[in-house]
Amino acid sequence: YHHSSSSSSSSSSPTTSSSTPSSSSLSSSSSGRSVETRNSYAVLSQAMSQAVHHEFGTYGSGSAATTDGGGGVGAGACTIDDIDCLAHHDQLGMEAIRSLHRQLDDDDNGDIDLSESDDFLREELKYDSGYEKRHKAFHFNDDMHISVKELWEAWLRSEVHNWTVDQTTEWLAQSVQLPQYVHLFRLHKVTGKVLPRLAVNNMHYVSNVLGIKDPIHKQKIALKAMDAVLFGPPRETGTRWKDLLLVTLLLTAIIGSWYAYNQNKNAKIHIRRMAKDVEGLLKAEVALKEMQKELEQARLEQENVGKEKMDLERRLREAPTLTSSSSDLELQQLKQEIEMLRSELSRAEVEINDHCWTPPQGLQSWLQLTYELEHKHHIRKRVMAEKQLEQAREACEKLKKKRSSLVGALFRRTAKALTTLIGASLRRVMHSTT
Repeated sequence: YHHSSSSSSSSSSPTTSSSTPSSSSLSSSSSGRSVETRNSYAVLSQAMSQAVHHEFGTYGSGSAATTDGGGGVGAGACTIDDIDCLAHHDQLGMEAIRSLHRQLDDDDNGDIDLSESDDFLREELKYDSGYEKRHKAFHFNDDMHISVKELWEAWLRSEVHNWTVDQTTEWLAQSVQLPQYVHLFRLHKVTGKVLPRLAVNNMHYVSNVLGIKDPIHKQKIALKAMDAVLFGPPRETGTRWKDLLLVTLLLTAIIGSWYAYNQNKNAKIHIRRMAKDVEGLLKAEVALKEMQKELEQARLEQENVGKEKMDLERRLREAPTLTSSSSDLELQQLKQEIEMLRSELSRAEVEINDHCWTPPQGLQSWLQLTYELEHKHHIRKRVMAEKQLEQAREACEKLKKKRSSLVGALFRRTAKALTTLIGASLRRVMHSTT
């Protein structure tokens, strides 16, 4: 390759032809190496220039390379270092890229190193974290020093360079968050190729052409455009996660509201049931008091009847011991009194026993004995019933206190148990009295 390059260099440049006048000059190794290097560089320049022009489909005036008999390039072809010639189709964009390069190149050495790009990300674009991927994309293939030409080529390869008007307006509305200027971008057909001019805040284009007057908005558009031109499309803003979080919170709120509504509804149902149970307990208490009064009256009547019966029996036992000296009048009075007492006793027994069969006189002693036993048993049952009544009364008082609390619904089961207890007590009392 070097041999063919050196053989064709005689017609491609005067420097090469002057440096190799004859075959005797090859004896100097240093001059031979310099000639080969310059020839190789010329051939590479020609190849790169043709590749760039072929890629973008445009050629400058005189850019068609004509090769003479020695294989040299025509005088009008663009070389690999002639950036202005390569960017003749977008001179405004090239000027904007060169201006951006000057902004990043703090030491003015012609290259952007890692520290300069890192400082630019932190200070100008205000990236505190999460910028490593964009920083690495800027230094493509671990290129630690970015020249103007490399920055221009990176811009041509960028996805942002090929943005359509719709993509640019979407970037303006979502990333820049200035949707009020979307109609201006559509009116002037702003594509991705125009973003470098927005990045350098071209006053003529931004203010006069697009008609954006607000300095804050112009600065915001310039920073966002600078970020997109240098470091590619904007990073994900997390809108999907925000939407997902918002939907999750909304569903949680709906479920919570539904649960609270059901709990409130159930609480009201429990309160109504509790009120009905308490009302039933109050009615049962009133009925129990009335029954207690009736039992007391029956007991008093039974005691009176028993006293009259015992007095009558005593008088009957004392009747044979009366002396014969008693007058007939007294005997007649006693007989009348006995008959009256017997009638009253019969009437009382009929009222008590509800017209039951009256036993003969011989069974009265046994009836008296059984009566006393039944009376004692009745008194024991009555004492037990009064204790149960007192317990039910205390339970009702507790239930009334708990009824006024906020958690009254939780004592519904207790109320049901008390209702069952009072009902059982009433049934036992009714059974014992009958």
